[in-house]
Amino acid sequence: MRPFLLAATLLYSTAMTQVSAQELPALIESYELRIANVDVVVTDKKGNRVTGLTRDDFSIYENGVLQELTNFSEMRSGAQTVPVPASTAIAAELPAAAPQTRFVILFIDLYSLHPFRRNEVFGAFERFIDRSVRSGDRIMLATWNRSLKVPLRFTDDVSVARSSLATLSKAVSGGLALDELVARRQIESHFQNAETEPRKVREHYSSAWSTATFFSAQQRTQSRNLSAAFSNLASTVAGVNGKKVMLFASDNLPQNPGVGMFQYVNETFQRFAAQIGKFHFPQVSAGLNSQTQAQADIAAAANAGGITIHSIYVGGTNDESASDRRQPVSQIIEHMNFVDSASSMQLVSSDTGGQGLLGSRNFDRALQTIALDLDNFYSLGYRMTGDDRRRRRVEVKPRNPGLTARFRKSVALKSLEDEFADRVVSNIYHPPADNKIRIEATIGVPQRRGRGKLSVPVNVTIPSDQVTLLPDGDHLTGGFQVFIGAGDASGLFSEVARKEQRVRLTATQKSALNGAPYTFSVDVIVRKGPGLISIGVVDLLTKEAGYLVRKTGI
Repeated sequence: MRPFLLAATLLYSTAMTQVSAQELPALIESYELRIANVDVVVTDKKGNRVTGLTRDDFSIYENGVLQELTNFSEMRSGAQTVPVPASTAIAAELPAAAPQTRFVILFIDLYSLHPFRRNEVFGAFERFIDRSVRSGDRIMLATWNRSLKVPLRFTDDVSVARSSLATLSKAVSGGLALDELVARRQIESHFQNAETEPRKVREHYSSAWSTATFFSAQQRTQSRNLSAAFSNLASTVAGVNGKKVMLFASDNLPQNPGVGMFQYVNETFQRFAAQIGKFHFPQVSAGLNSQTQAQADIAAAANAGGITIHSIYVGGTNDESASDRRQPVSQIIEHMNFVDSASSMQLVSSDTGGQGLLGSRNFDRALQTIALDLDNFYSLGYRMTGDDRRRRRVEVKPRNPGLTARFRKSVALKSLEDEFADRVVSNIYHPPADNKIRIEATIGVPQRRGRGKLSVPVNVTIPSDQVTLLPDGDHLTGGFQVFIGAGDASGLFSEVARKEQRVRLTATQKSALNGAPYTFSVDVIVRKGPGLISIGVVDLLTKEAGYLVRKTGI
């Protein structure tokens, strides 16, 4: 979601000579080395994790083409082995490997979570935090209940995470159960009308089918909005560096929304089968609202953000709520609903390299299985070539045919500019990245700019000694690039505005600066209310960057 930042006008000072029409001179040879890193979990025929493999035990393919491994490492029981480069020449170009920070997102679908299961699910998550979160890990809590909420941004304080989870466990849930109950009672009402007006059975059956159709459309909207929420959440963490894992607890990610409700109509009107003649097909009607593409979009957004999704199905037979129903729900309907959502959750997890823990009410065991993935995996890297920004299919094959590999199914090429922009967005919601080039920023007094909008003056300074300049004849040439984004606490954020500024100075002009910083001003137009403005400045030559976040809004 990117409606927050409405406009940005960059007004630079004249403390330097601007040469925006010129390219930087080719004084140094530079290129972008783009490495795709793919985490891989390997299991044997019994499902046990396999450790101790080497780079020679794997083949990795991009769009069906075998790739040369540039780096290889194994993580086992929390201790990373020494990375083994596949190519000495390429390894020399790579920075030294550092232990990865683990970012764990607990995403709970309160809309579908039945109140009778809430304590089970939240209790299992609390125990997961106690058992599986280690020092240095960061935890985020996110919920879906017709809209996305993030009650806890990433924190490394386990006590804060447990306290937030305990508070969240008291939140209202079960909106799906209520929507289903309303629809079923309307269907039962049409059935009762058919009993009193047997000559109009077909008419009342059609009315009941229309009720199911409305419910299906309602669930289609929920599914599309949830898909957008996934994309939004993925975008806010795309710029975070580390191993990113999402644990998604839900029982409602339907591929064919409302299929069970259509079946409920047919079962309810079964006694009138002779009068009706031919029932409609639930799969056909529900299929008109198919969410296959929405679920593919969830996986694509997660892969683009480097997030592995583990899905935990928290539904099942709702015996606790049977008293709310005049007409009991059959096992056929329960199975149809389970298969429809569980298969979608499995596909999303599989495409992102995660697991689908489905069909079990033992949530503790499911979370323990996921925890094994955090501690036992291989990391394979290969060099991405070409400029194609479309998703690229990835396949990892163990050379031992008796082993199975689980991995994300696609990667996307991102430029350094894209990565800097991702970092600016992530800084709005998570601890800012390092301010290596020591930029400073101040926020002026916001001015009203039309209905519900504010014009916010932002003044940024960059130490002139942090901008690299290289000789170019009688001049010194370099520059920097500015990235600016805005967001608010609800998770809305803007497109990231970008502005490249070239610097071309004579030795005399540079001396005249006498260490004074480069300055520029930006007018950012945002929605009224509390918010944050995120700023990033990158040296064009060295690619060193500085980041800041400032509060704004009235």
